[in-house]
Amino acid sequence: MFDWTINIGHVITIGAFILSAGGGVIALRGQVKQIGARIIAVEGEMKKIVEILVGQARHEERMNAIDSRMVMHAQRLTDMDRQVNRLFEPGVTVTQRHPKD
Repeated sequence: MFDWTINIGHVITIGAFILSAGGGVIALRGQVKQIGARIIAVEGEMKKIVEILVGQARHEERMNAIDSRMVMHAQRLTDMDRQVNRLFEPGVTVTQRHPKD
């Protein structure tokens, strides 16, 4: 048969169990709050990183545009240089230098 009597040992065991469970819940709440604060801080840092990356992408696009304009200007200068050199080639007559349209 099962003995249904309760003694002081049982009461102390149940009290210790309740206290330890309560302490565990309180400790977990504290950790959850700390983790929440850390997540908020990480989100703030992520926003900063996104802003930096967007700025870098814009800067890269501007640099690409500048590069393409420089290539275009270099090509125009090369073409102009060829035209000037053609004008001053030896043996070219005045009429050849200024062709009529």
